[in-house]
Amino acid sequence: MRQLLRFGFGFGMGRQGKQSVRLKCFRWALLGLLSASLAAGPVYADEWVQENGSWKYRYDDGSFENRGWKWIDGDRDCVTECYYFREDGTIVVSGETPDGYHVDRDGAWVKDGRRQEHKTEVRFAVTGDNLIHGQLIRFGQGSGNYEFLYQWELSQELKAADLAVLNQETIFVADPAAYSGYPTFGTPLAVGEAALNAGFNLAACATNHALDKGLGAIDTTAAFYEARGIPYIGIQSSGHIEYEPYKLITVNGVRLALYDYTYGTNGIPIPASHPHAVHLLTNPNAVRAELALGRAAADAVIVFVHWGNEYEPDPSVYQRSWANVFLESGVDVVVGGHPHVLQPVELREREDGHKMVVYYSLGNMVSRQDRWESSIGGLAEFTITRTPEGCGVTEYELKPLITHQTWDFSTACLLESYTPELAAAHRMGLSIPQWQELFTRWTKGTGGHWGKASGDTNTEQAAADSSTADTAGQAESSTGVIYAERETETAVPETTVAAETETAAETTSAVQIEMTAETESAAAETEIPVQTETAAAETQSSSGVIFAPVRETEPETTAGYATAGADVVVR
Repeated sequence: MRQLLRFGFGFGMGRQGKQSVRLKCFRWALLGLLSASLAAGPVYADEWVQENGSWKYRYDDGSFENRGWKWIDGDRDCVTECYYFREDGTIVVSGETPDGYHVDRDGAWVKDGRRQEHKTEVRFAVTGDNLIHGQLIRFGQGSGNYEFLYQWELSQELKAADLAVLNQETIFVADPAAYSGYPTFGTPLAVGEAALNAGFNLAACATNHALDKGLGAIDTTAAFYEARGIPYIGIQSSGHIEYEPYKLITVNGVRLALYDYTYGTNGIPIPASHPHAVHLLTNPNAVRAELALGRAAADAVIVFVHWGNEYEPDPSVYQRSWANVFLESGVDVVVGGHPHVLQPVELREREDGHKMVVYYSLGNMVSRQDRWESSIGGLAEFTITRTPEGCGVTEYELKPLITHQTWDFSTACLLESYTPELAAAHRMGLSIPQWQELFTRWTKGTGGHWGKASGDTNTEQAAADSSTADTAGQAESSTGVIYAERETETAVPETTVAAETETAAETTSAVQIEMTAETESAAAETEIPVQTETAAAETQSSSGVIFAPVRETEPETTAGYATAGADVVVR
């Protein structure tokens, strides 16, 4: 902190020595430039400022840090220190804080004679689709408590991350009469409460079901998160008219631009009165412009995206085309959802050396879908680190998650904490080794271990090789699992069954994108297909495999840009 305070025009806490005439002139010139820019309005950078002999930390939007302990990179050396802020925004220095901890004369926390600090980095944990079918609603409707949906061990993993991101597939509604599952979902607010209690502290909401209950449900969902101080992305309430393409947040001194897009909203038109209610993947050049805003404002850019073909093991041309756009635009990490099955992880590299991690699909976290492959999902964990050389992803991993399902209960579990007893009780009857093999098969071996962003990148040949891995009509693994797609579902009780008929089909449009060296072919340009939803009892994949419909086991009840994005500081 002292280093920063001594920098800049000599107005710090350090001693002021003799200044050369040249340095003084340089400072006055800089002050003149600042004065000219300030004449047009306040312009701030994150900085320490002194008021009445006390020090405050001001963010670039003019707001001040306050209330309690905060980690801040006070001297811009890519290491954060811990400071205690009073209600009025001033820091405690040279003494004890109200809660009994010692701070040095610069205000930094000191323990055992050492200043407490850590690297400037942000650890993410991101899950797959939180897909709340009607059965799940009914399982908790009597008590009004849905904390059973998220296993304790998973909750501990989420709470260990700096940012735990919930992919909230379904929209919240306040009126119990509007609770519903497929095909137009309405999810109780109590599910959101349970998710936050489990450790999620950021919500990605742009999905094909975001408009299932109209603009009013988007307002309800936005108000739910706003009332609890939880950042959310991908939707805008009717009170936010200006387009806010990204959320700018600061975590551990790292500024992050967070985006969330969906390919569409199941044919439900976005209200003309509020065209930005759901953030859509539209024209690639428009998306490039949006990404450029965040790239200029942040240390790192993360994109969450709802895309791809449901139940397909391989990324589609649509996904890969958009991944190229994201890579060109300097995105650091892409996290995908919507296919309801796992897809591979790739480390992509631009010609100038910029690297991007792509999780094409994390599958489901929670659902009642009646497929083996839709009950094994992934927990993406990655680290964004800021160093003097720059900022980017330094580590990434994909851990297996399993949706544990009995006939009257479901919960999301880490496979590493799953027990043989739980496996025996799962209504799909697979053993732990069989679940593990499903995970390995659907991720093409790219999940289950830490990767280093400094390592080798995936090649297009590797992607082509992986696309042929599941072309056989039926193959038996070493553990006895049959991987052919089933034309009949797992046996269920004699009840009326609601068929899940969502599938994804791709058609092409005239939307052109510029190609890079990492494209799908050697062509100079190609098209991004338009992704649409079709309803059918069963659909055939591009590899010729027949996919049976996904079913629940019980009938359903019918019951102009903002200049710098929206800036939220997460401590």
